[in-house]
This record gives sequence, C-alpha cells and structure tokens, in this order.
Amino acid sequence: MEFRNYLKEDIDRIGCTLSELSRASGLSNAVISRYRSGERVPRQNSEMLEMLCSGLDQLDTLTGGSPVPGDRLHRYRSLLSEEPSLLAVHFDQLLRTLQISMKDISYVLNYDASYLSRIRSGKRTPADPAAFAEHVARALNDTLRPADKALISAMLGISDPDQFNDCLAAWLIEKEPSDITHIERFLNQIENFDLDQFIRSIQFDSPAAGNALPPGETKYYYGMLEHRSSELDFFTTVLASGCPGIISMCTDFPMLDLADDISFVKQWVSLIADVLKAGNEIHIIHDVNRPFSEMAMGLESWIPLYMTGKIVPFYLNTPESPVYRHLIYSSDQCLLTAEGIGSTSEDSCAILSSDPTRIRYGQQRIRNLFARSSPLMKVFRPDQLETCREFWKHENEAPGNRYIKSSVPPIFTLSGDLLRQMLVNENIDQKHIFQAEAVRMLHLSDVNQILRNNSITLDMPLLSREEFDRYTPEFVISLLDSEIAVHYTWETYQKHLRLTKEFSLTNPSFVFTEEPDSAFRNLFIYVRDNKMAVVVKLKTEQITFTISHPKMIQALRHFTTPVFEKEQQ
Repeated sequence: MEFRNYLKEDIDRIGCTLSELSRASGLSNAVISRYRSGERVPRQNSEMLEMLCSGLDQLDTLTGGSPVPGDRLHRYRSLLSEEPSLLAVHFDQLLRTLQISMKDISYVLNYDASYLSRIRSGKRTPADPAAFAEHVARALNDTLRPADKALISAMLGISDPDQFNDCLAAWLIEKEPSDITHIERFLNQIENFDLDQFIRSIQFDSPAAGNALPPGETKYYYGMLEHRSSELDFFTTVLASGCPGIISMCTDFPMLDLADDISFVKQWVSLIADVLKAGNEIHIIHDVNRPFSEMAMGLESWIPLYMTGKIVPFYLNTPESPVYRHLIYSSDQCLLTAEGIGSTSEDSCAILSSDPTRIRYGQQRIRNLFARSSPLMKVFRPDQLETCREFWKHENEAPGNRYIKSSVPPIFTLSGDLLRQMLVNENIDQKHIFQAEAVRMLHLSDVNQILRNNSITLDMPLLSREEFDRYTPEFVISLLDSEIAVHYTWETYQKHLRLTKEFSLTNPSFVFTEEPDSAFRNLFIYVRDNKMAVVVKLKTEQITFTISHPKMIQALRHFTTPVFEKEQQ
C-alpha cells in the first residue's frame, strides 16, 4: 500500500478533517493535503513524519482508540524508502537520454548545478516537485532541438506536440496533471489568511536591502542575481520619495527564478507591504499564460497583498510567447524595464531609471498595456460593502446557470419565523432583525428571478450530530451598516436543512446535492457558467474575491473537496 493510501485510511477511520490534523500535528493544512494526495511524501526519518504520526495518535485517543506509542510511526516508516524518488529516477533517465551535462542543464533550468545533482541522486527533493517538474518541462520545450524533442516524445509516447509540457511534467513525477491541488492551495490560503496577523508579522529578520536611485540617473543590471536587486531598488526608490501614487507592474519572467531565493522573497514582500502602507496603490497585469500551477502559486503569494484592498489585478488575453520575456514597473519616481530570452532570467538585462523622459515613455507604454488588458480579480473588503452589494445586484441580473459550494444552507430558504428565532437567540436588536428580514426577502426575490430562466446547484455537506458538535456552523448576514454572524443550534440547523430540501422539491431548477464533507468552513464559492466566479471569506473579516479568468473559473467550478469524513453508522 502506498503512503498516501495508508494516510487516507487513517484519516477516514479517525474521522478527522485536515484542519483538525493540522492543529494536532503542528503541520500546515497544505503539507498534509500534499501528503494525502501523494504530491509529496515525508522522508523516512524526518521530523515531519514524527509530527504527523503524533497528531494522528492524539486524534485516535480522542475518538476512543488506544494507539501504541511508536507503532504507527514504525508502520509509516515501513511504507517509505530512502531509495531515490520517482522524480530522481526519471530526472536521471531524462538527462541520460538527452546526453546533457549537469553544467548544461543547470544553464537551461537556471538552477545551481550542485542542487540539480542532489535532486538527480535523490539526496534532495524540491519543495514543490510538481512545480519543479513543470519548470523542467517548459524549459526543455523552449530550448531542445527538434530532434531531441522527438526523442523524448518517442520515449514517452507523446503524439501531440501541444501536450509535450504536460506529459513530460506528469511523467517526471508519475502523476496525472491536475489543477485541483493548486486550486485547493489557493482556497486554503484565502480561508486561513489573517490580515491583522500578517501585518503584525511583516517585519522580517533583516531589513530589505534595496538602494534608492538618485533623481535623473540610470542603472543597468545583468543576470538573475542583479535582476532581483533591480526589483528591490525600484521599490526602495518609490519609498524614498515619500510621495504615494499608483505603481503599475507587468512581467512574464519565470516566477520560479525569483521565488527560489527565500531571502529575496522576504525582502520583496516586506518592501511591497511598506509601499502599500505608505499609501501607494498597485495595478498589476498578471501573466496567466503560465502553467496553472505557477499561475495559482503567483496568485496565492499575492493574496496577503490583495487583502489590503490596494491591489488592482488584470490579465492580457494573448497567446503565450515563451521566447521573449519582458518586465515593466512604472511609478512617478522611476521606471524599471527588463528583457530576456527563454525560460531563464540568467541572461536578462534590467534598466532602472529616474530620468523624467524615460519615466514618461514608460508610463505611456504601460498605459497602452492596461488598455488592452481585462480585470482578473476584484477584491471587496468590509469597508466596501456598498460596492460589493452593487456587484451582486448586477451579477444576480446576469443570465447563466449558477453553481454554489457552501458549508451551510442559504439564507433565502429560511422562513421568517426561523430567522427571527435565531436572531433573538443571538440577542440581536429589533432594528437589525428588521434589516436581516429585508435581506432574506431580497435574496429570495433574486433567486426566484434567476430560477425563472436558469438553474442553481447547491453543494453542501450534511453534518451528523457528532460533526455538528465538533464544528458549530454559522452564517453571516450583511446588513445595511454591519455584518452579523448567526450561530445554529442543532434544532435550528435541522429545521433549516428541512426547509432547504423543501425549497428544492418545489423549485425543480434548484438542485440540492450533498457532499461527503466540506474542507472549507470559512468559504462560500459561487460560479456562473464560465463567466464569473466568486470566493467569499466569511469569518473574521468578510472579504469577497470576484474572478473573471476562464482558467480559474473552470478550476473552481470542477474543484472537488479532497477531505472525506468517516461515514456515520
């Protein structure tokens, strides 16, 4: 039995969620999710494996089991091997087939040769094997001679040249390419993110190492290391001016080149946060013509910044052009441009200038880019409640079938009496009870209007009494001047479920489907055909993400909950 199958059996038998196992073990939701999906496995003698087993033992005890200390750890270790991973074996086979040296592959992939050598020998595993495999496949697709690509295609049985990237990446880790894991991580980041905690922790161990460019000067940067410095210097120059404004950004350089240096990433995020706190606003064109995993990773890393409400993202709906790379960052104080060839930043040249003529040229150039771009995502924070309501008003009037994933029943299936009872139990005053009833009636009117010509499908888990006691659900009502969280009792939860089922029976266009479990207790997901997707973070601060890019809409629409609870007898 594979490690991931054994872990899934343990999770199903104990009846725990990833979040509960995360709290018990001290490992993050994302790490456990990757173990469960088979995307990653811990090392045989690693501390992470010991933490995982300790967490499972704790939860086993809580559910009445009597785990033998060390027994589970011994069994898990027996499933793991210190032999090289499939990635290491296939990476070695690929290099031997191509007869390419470590020096040459290091140049192509823009990774240190010793690091690649350790991956090849199995002594080192990339932090994200899937992302590494995709980077290798994309780089080789860009640089291999036709004869070498034909050799690899013949070895792997690739008949369609357009599938070269996906098939090679999948073979390297022997896993079917899927966007589900990446969208799960994207949603996890939204659900668990705490903006206040992020702001408190934004001070890193060392200050950012950028150098402000004096007015009227121009500086050149060559290669990947200097490219990183150019970005730090750009934001430092903006900060040094003390004059907040709009910063415009667009780049299609490979993200992995920059993200591989953790020290740089910390300095970069710290500077971005300082720029936003200084009153600047960032308008950015994201490169969505990357593999989905890299695109999702980029959006995931931007989520803390989106939460500030000062990021306005766009995308260009243009064909992928992996040969010629560009970067342009523009502000009132300076202009940063860069260019490179292929899937590496090693041969790039960046130019940072505070010359007024170059700045004006750059601002006009990036205005032309934004004029040809489309909104990628809008973020509504609690202080933008009226704007968010206006969005939903227009969205409810749009044609198309709806798909909703929620952890609780919808407010429009509540009766007036049940809503009032729940609000009285929460000690809500009469003014807000009246407003909440108006909100319920407005939602019901909107839904009835949608159902006249379209369908609504609701996916929702049905909690057992044990699950309900472990996680007491609630729903949030946005009022005229505030938001209130309404908690269920077991009795009111059962009544609301019954009313929702009755609504489905009397409205054939409203389909209610039961999920085995909801991995997300803090999210509401809405998709309208292939036109619009919305993710709402419900608790702490209600934040709404509206997403209009087809690739992300499809991934959200077909996302399937990866966690399954133990069946109740």
